[in-house]
This record gives sequence, structure tokens and C-alpha cells, in this order.
Amino acid sequence: MEQTAREDYDSPWKEVTERFFEPFMAFYFPRAHRQIAWDKPFEFLDKELQKITRDAELGRRTVDKLVRVHLKSGGRIWVLIHIEVQSQRDPTFQKRVFVCNYRIFDRHDLPVASLVILSDPHTNWRPSEFGYSIFGCHMKLRFPAVKLLDFIKREAKLRKSNSPFALLTLAHLKALETRHSPTARYKAKRELVKLLHGRDYLRDDVKELLRFIDWELHLPEDMDLKFWEMIDKEYPEMSKKYIASWERIAMKEGELKGKLEALRTNIIEAIQLRFGPLPSSLAEIISKINDPEILQEMHRQAIQCQSLDGFAEHLPIAV
Repeated sequence: MEQTAREDYDSPWKEVTERFFEPFMAFYFPRAHRQIAWDKPFEFLDKELQKITRDAELGRRTVDKLVRVHLKSGGRIWVLIHIEVQSQRDPTFQKRVFVCNYRIFDRHDLPVASLVILSDPHTNWRPSEFGYSIFGCHMKLRFPAVKLLDFIKREAKLRKSNSPFALLTLAHLKALETRHSPTARYKAKRELVKLLHGRDYLRDDVKELLRFIDWELHLPEDMDLKFWEMIDKEYPEMSKKYIASWERIAMKEGELKGKLEALRTNIIEAIQLRFGPLPSSLAEIISKINDPEILQEMHRQAIQCQSLDGFAEHLPIAV
């Protein structure tokens, strides 16, 4: 099975996309950005998106945001933004983009732009269209797709850019680069925080960006404690802004252990109820996972997956 990692699961991408929507468009989709009237208000319509896709058999959602914006040329357009945060290839991805696009068009009779971010580590996986032809009829959707791996050769520019998404893209690339080396990840995370500290961002913006960096470059518990002790010492004003990290650190070992055991038990019970006894090899992997967020995702997969093999595909190899 292909390797999965913490980077696969729900992330702060939704939050940073909404908080920094204009910089998001400027950085990843400059052509579209130039056509939007940024002097007029835009509106996020997540509840509307949920209504549109509620009855669709779309599997895991890759549709994160539906935004209504005004165009410089007049009128308004629905912009559908797909954020792909999985590290696995997904052969159904193009179809899901297509289905969401036409559902929104059918509901509102307005043009829809599907904009995609691909953050997987597979250089050659570049979905950009879906369509079919039969009896002389042709249907096709082509959509812009930004591959984050393409920024690897632009690291120097990312470091110099003031765009928050230059920093976030760099954080994602460093997460992929250091996924097998906690020591290298610690060093990369420290360098990113130094870059963040040098930017002139608002207090709440720093907190959101730091949360993203912390999530992308997840460290083992002992190194994580060491990292935040370093932040508190070298950047005390920054550590005060990032309350969530200290809430995590404040969790007592006994409390954390109890939470982890409860999550593991829930996963095993769900698997056994649906598919019978859990193979010892899978049980051993689950027993070694010490991240509550990953275990919560595993529990969700245990409930929703269609087979034991399907569940196994979502287990991280390295824990």
C-alpha cells in the first residue's frame, strides 16, 4: 500500500484559505486574481456547498470552499476552490471536481471556476480535466491545478516573498522533505519560525500561520516540547500568540495516555464489529500511533471504509 502520513488528514488549509483568500488567489492563481474586483466584498458559502454536495456519492471531500466574488468586468461568479491535501494519488479526483462543478452550475445557473491545489508527493500525478464522448456528444471540464512540488526549485524566491502562501508552501515542501528525519524536521521548523518572525504580520495572522507550520511539520512529543521551549526562550512574544501549542504541552502524560487508549479501543471495536478480528499486524501499527488526531482519523476510516484492506490503506507505515 502507498504510504500515508499525518499530512493526509484534515488540516489548517481551510482556515488559511479563508483568512488569506486574496493572497491565496494572488499567489496560486494570479490570472484569476487579476479578474476579481477586490474592492468589492466576497462571501464564503460553505453551508451552500454542503447543501449542493450532501446527496452526492463523492467519497472523501476535496471541496473546501465555495466563494462568491465580483468580477472587474461586472456581474459575479461562483468560485469553487478544491484543496487537495492527500499524499496519495486518487483516480476519482477528476470526476469529483467535475460532479461538484456541474452540481453548482445546475443549482445556480452561473459560471463556476474549479481551482485545485495538489499537495501530494507524486511528481507525475497531475489531474486537470474530466470528460467523456458518446454518439457525437462531448463533455469536458478542464481546471487549473497548482502542483506544490513545482515550487521546489523556487525555494529562494519563497524565502524572500512576503506572501503568507510562500511561507506556507515552503512549510509543506519541508514537511515532505523531512518526513523520515525528525532531526531535519526540527531544524526546518526552526528556520521557518525565524522567517515568520521576520515578517510584518498582524498578531492573529502570526498565530494562524504558526499553527499551520506546527501542523505541517509535526514532531515527536519530546522534540515538540523542546521546540516550544526554544520558541518561548528566543521568541517569547510569538509563543504568547500561539496558545494552542501550550494547551497541548500542558496535557498531562496520564491524561494523554488515557485518551490514546480510548481512541485505539474505539478503532479496534469498530473494525471487529464490521469485519471480524483485527489482524495482529494492523493492531501493532495502531498500538504505536501516539497522535490523537491521527487516531481520530483512523476511527473515522474504521466506520466509513468499505473493507479491511481499504482501512489498511489509510494507516501510516511509519509511526
